[in-house]
Order: sequence, then structure tokens, then C-alpha cells
Amino acid sequence: MRSFDNIEDILGYSPFKDWVHSGASKDDEFFIWFKENYPDKLDLLLKSKMVLEELEAPANDWSKLKEDELFNNISSQIRPVGRFYGRRKAMSIPTLLVAMLVILLSGLLVWNTELENYFGASIEEVVAEKWTVRDAKLGQKSKVFLPDGTMAYLNSGSQIRYDKDFGIKHRELFLEGEAFFEVAKNKRIPFKVKSGDVVTEAVGTAFNVKAFDRKDIGVQLTEGKVKVYPFNKPDEELLLMPGEQVVYQEGESPKKDRFDLDYYPFWVEGTLCFDKARLSEAVGLLERWYGVKIEVHNAPENEFSFSGKYRKATLEHVLESMSHSLHLNYKIENKNVTLKFQ
Repeated sequence: MRSFDNIEDILGYSPFKDWVHSGASKDDEFFIWFKENYPDKLDLLLKSKMVLEELEAPANDWSKLKEDELFNNISSQIRPVGRFYGRRKAMSIPTLLVAMLVILLSGLLVWNTELENYFGASIEEVVAEKWTVRDAKLGQKSKVFLPDGTMAYLNSGSQIRYDKDFGIKHRELFLEGEAFFEVAKNKRIPFKVKSGDVVTEAVGTAFNVKAFDRKDIGVQLTEGKVKVYPFNKPDEELLLMPGEQVVYQEGESPKKDRFDLDYYPFWVEGTLCFDKARLSEAVGLLERWYGVKIEVHNAPENEFSFSGKYRKATLEHVLESMSHSLHLNYKIENKNVTLKFQ
């Protein structure tokens, strides 16, 4: 059996390259084989995938980055890289680049304008204290590998923010929008997500937080356990088990019930879902999901709800379906959509 002790071992394995080039599906035979034989190396596999994609990305002109400039940037901002100092002159540029990417993917923050495009999301730096801001633009979704090893999936129009001590002194971040977290286990440092006035706390688990509206925040647990509580009232915590969810709405007591684990988190898999959505909710979801602006004419006076699921569907497909059930006409012009009720 092959030994995959580091990223270089995986990068040099041809089936791995074929898997990445073919789309890196988790249903692929290579991934299934790797998961069965090397279950403790899955994090390393995902890091290797991201490294290969970055090294082959045409948008990154690494030739502009001189070796000394890279090391100066690392040494001035990252402490745990002393192992490179004594031998840096003997390192080849390709080896150096792989090492740099490994450091980045392990979550050590490098605040360098040349490297901002690496993350595929906006990064902000505050003078008083450095923050990392990762977001998913309207019409897009983003997968983020956090410094502590946690994987975060950001829904369209969502953003997470954490400071330079994340993964070292604490694991606390702020969320606006919706995100699904596969939390890396660390019993010593709890993982906390603050969304509006609600805190979700876990050690090692998988859960979803929906907080597009600060007055309507929902948490769904798919694996493990989490505690959910108001930010200023930690003693009012609720414990969730897999398949349970809680919704906090302004002025009301939290509502705890169950959901179908077989279909969640549907949006991570590319399924657009309307669950008894009001017109305003459906419009907002479509605008975020497809990155469009929607104008509504002749909206019905009586409020109604709409339900439906669409797997990797185009905007036109969704609107065509809605037009029949809601009796409306639609028009798509670039990023502008008009809905007119009959």
C-alpha cells in the first residue's frame, strides 16, 4: 500500500491528478478508494487538491514573486515556519511554492496583495487588528478551508469573518448569511459561530446556520451536538441532536423541531429549495442564488406560500415552473428579471 505522508506524495500520484482534473467528485472511484484506505488523510487530500488547482491556475503568475520576498513576508508575519530558515537558499522554487501553499492551506494568514486572489474571496485588513473576511458573491457559492481544519461552505451573498488568533487562542467567527460547517475536532477549543445575537457552539460536528435576516436565525444540526443560545444569555442554551433545528425570531421564544436529514443541507449540493416561502422570501432567495435583480408587478394582495425543489436548475427553468403554479409571466434581461402576476 502506498504511503501518503505529505502533500508532495499525493501531488506525485497520477490517479490523484486525474481525479482533480475530472472534477474531484466525492462519488469518484479514486475518492472512495482513498477514503476507505486512508480515512485519516482526507484533510491532506483536500489540501493537496487545492494546491494542485492553485499551481495550475493560469491567473496566478508566480514568476513575479521572488524567493527572498516570499520568505521576508512569511518571517515577518508567521511564527511557526522556522524550519525553513536554515535551508531556504537550497530550496527550489517549485518546492518553495508548494511549501508556501501548504502553509496557507493550514490556515496561517499571509497578508500579501499578490496572494489575495488565492482565496477566491475578498480579504480585508484592519489597521488595529487583522481580520480575514471570506465571502460568496451573489450568484456564487464558496468553499473555505479554515485555519483550524474546519470546512465552511458559504451560500450566495454570505460572509464569514475571523481574526488573526482564530485556531490558536480561540475558534470564534462571525457569520452574515448562510453557511454549512464541517467542524474539525478540538475538545480544548470550542468552535463558535456568532450570527446576529445568536451563538452556535460545537466541538467537532456538522451544522448549518441561516442568518440572512438578523431577526430570523435558524440552526440545523446534521452530525454531532451543538449548543445554541442568545449572545447575552448563555444560560438559556438549547442542545441540538442530529436532525433537530431551532429558529430564533425577534420577539418570540425559540422554536425547536425536526427536519429531514436525507435532504439537508440541500443547498450545498446545488439544490434550490422553497419551503412554504412567501413571495418576498422567494424573490430574495432567487436574487441571491442567481445574482439577479427582480422587479415584481401586480403582486397579489393576499399572501401566499410556495414550495418546490430544483436540482442544479437554471433561472429560466425555475421561473417557468413558478409561472404555472403561481400564474405569473416572467422576463429575463441579462441580470434583470421582471415578474408580472396575471
